[in-house]
Amino acid sequence: MILTIGDIIRGNEIIQQFMDELELADRPAIVLILMFMVNEKQPFKVRLAALYCVQCFLFKNEKGQGSIVYTLLPNTEDVPTSVTSGQLLCAGLFSNDDVAHWLCSVLLSHCLYNNPTQRNNMLLVQLELTPGLPPVHLITQVFQMLVKEESQRTRFGTLMLLVHWIEECPAAATSLLEDDTFVPYILESIEHSGGEEGNDSLQSSLCALLLGLCLKFNDNTCQKYNKATLLHLITHRVGVDSYSEILESACVKPYFTEASKSPHPTATVPDELALDYCFTKFYKKQQGLLEKTLEGEEEAETDNTIESHDLIVNGYKELIKEQDEEIQRLKEQLAAGPAVASPSEVEQLQQHTRDQEQYYQQYITQLQTWYTHQTKQDHDNKVDLENRFEQLRQDNQQQEQYVCQLIADIEQLKLTNTDLQERAELATPRQDPNQPPPEYIQQSIEERDGLYGELEAQLATLKEALNSSEAEAAASKHTLLQRESES
Repeated sequence: MILTIGDIIRGNEIIQQFMDELELADRPAIVLILMFMVNEKQPFKVRLAALYCVQCFLFKNEKGQGSIVYTLLPNTEDVPTSVTSGQLLCAGLFSNDDVAHWLCSVLLSHCLYNNPTQRNNMLLVQLELTPGLPPVHLITQVFQMLVKEESQRTRFGTLMLLVHWIEECPAAATSLLEDDTFVPYILESIEHSGGEEGNDSLQSSLCALLLGLCLKFNDNTCQKYNKATLLHLITHRVGVDSYSEILESACVKPYFTEASKSPHPTATVPDELALDYCFTKFYKKQQGLLEKTLEGEEEAETDNTIESHDLIVNGYKELIKEQDEEIQRLKEQLAAGPAVASPSEVEQLQQHTRDQEQYYQQYITQLQTWYTHQTKQDHDNKVDLENRFEQLRQDNQQQEQYVCQLIADIEQLKLTNTDLQERAELATPRQDPNQPPPEYIQQSIEERDGLYGELEAQLATLKEALNSSEAEAAASKHTLLQRESES
């Protein structure tokens, strides 16, 4: 029945508004449904149905999203006399029941889905965890749960909530990045996946998505982990190819494929809770966008490096031009005749000379640093190409030796076959040439022909592989020569 109610109100603005105003037993209908969802004594199917019903209420319903988030915000004007949606969700989010935590995390993520206003409003939510101590922001406490909790179900729910929270919300991304433990924890989770079928691998994919969104929606407010820093960590510590593989690996997980089939809950037992239908659609969309963002950021970083080099060179040219003008001016003064300079003018001229020397040294240092970096990078590329070329050359030699040996074996087999035929003709009495040869001779000939055909096929395959290796070696050699001419 609860599932049917959800299907009726899903996407129907009039019925959703009616549901928002409906009260049963002096309580809002949404609050009663949430009570069923967070109560661990209720049957598992009933709790899942309650989650789906509220999800349908929130589907394309910004007003409904705001009404639930509003009950979480600090409010000194209206003190609630009964339990609210926000209180129920917070109680379930921080309870010891990992099923309640997962359900509340998913529901809160639906309150934030496609609603930037509510993402920023949720940043205002604070929790008084310990009397006498300052309150803690909700997003900070949610991340601490991710670090401390051992339940995979709790971690999946927390990661889905954080991912939806920071989408198009730079303030939320900054709040996470300002925690010194956030980036190290996420990187460690990405690097220590538990294999293709393990839950740790799925957690690694979710952490990779979270880190990618922190890069995408980073406004550089956090200096320690700005866009350039996060890009460097992804490209140099994780690796672009490895990062893309980790993102793609989630889409083939059984939990992912099962959750992406239908918005209706498909789990039959708590152990099957992992991902939400809405999240799987969001994940696939962001996966492609993040890969494009990463490529764009890499190109921008290269452009910035070239631009920095041009600035250094241009500054160096300007410095030389200024020095030439100063030398010309001094020559003109000397040609005009001796002049008596005041002590202040002498001191000013000396200070100007010292400033120019310092400025000159700074540009020289920057230019030398850039040149050293480029030289090392070119050398590493050259060494890598030389190693690859040498390996291809050795493989080519081995294949040539094998082909020669195979040709020799075929020739020896032909000689042996001719010798056996001659012996068979001598040992066999002459018979009518129109009659077929004896069965054992015919069988020997067929076996010989079959073996000869197999050897010929192997020889053709090896020749083809040899030609391919020669082409690849020639291409590598051409690339190496081109790099050497450019350097």
